[in-house]
Amino acid sequence: MTFLCTNIKYLEKLKYVQAKRLTKFFLSFYVASYTVITVINSMVKVIRRLYKVKYTFKDITSSLTKKKNSRSSLWVQLWVRKASFPITYLFINTGWTANMVSVLSWLVVFGAAVLLCINNFWCMLIGVILTNFWLVLDCVDGNIARVKKIKTFMGDFYDAVAGYGPFAFTTIALGMAAFHTSY
Repeated sequence: MTFLCTNIKYLEKLKYVQAKRLTKFFLSFYVASYTVITVINSMVKVIRRLYKVKYTFKDITSSLTKKKNSRSSLWVQLWVRKASFPITYLFINTGWTANMVSVLSWLVVFGAAVLLCINNFWCMLIGVILTNFWLVLDCVDGNIARVKKIKTFMGDFYDAVAGYGPFAFTTIALGMAAFHTSY
């Protein structure tokens, strides 16, 4: 009986420690996200000075319709879309096309999948962050296409491949990560 009570106390303590670690993780993730968005906003200011700005930030934010945003998940509405606007501003005013961003997003998510397969906490964490950055880039290519009012068959193909294709190897990578972290 005492063995069982000792184990229950140990498990309760372990849950408390894990909850404390998760709280620290989410707090540090929030601070890191805020820092990244601040850096991107300062880069936007630099780009405004260096390049002849053809598309304004208002053009980018107004191109997203409420209907399009309402069909998105809560994570996309609260964080991903908001993070995609300054990055869209950077890409669109430096000459990137929507197809170029789609190819970049494919490379980013492939790198994230590779990092998720490595049995190292920091590699897996970077893989998770890159997976979220892939979601941001997936919004960026759509933003660029909407702002420039360009819709092509190849653009739809690149967007579909970059948007739906990575689920195949991301799922395998998450399975590998779960295998490495299971006890």
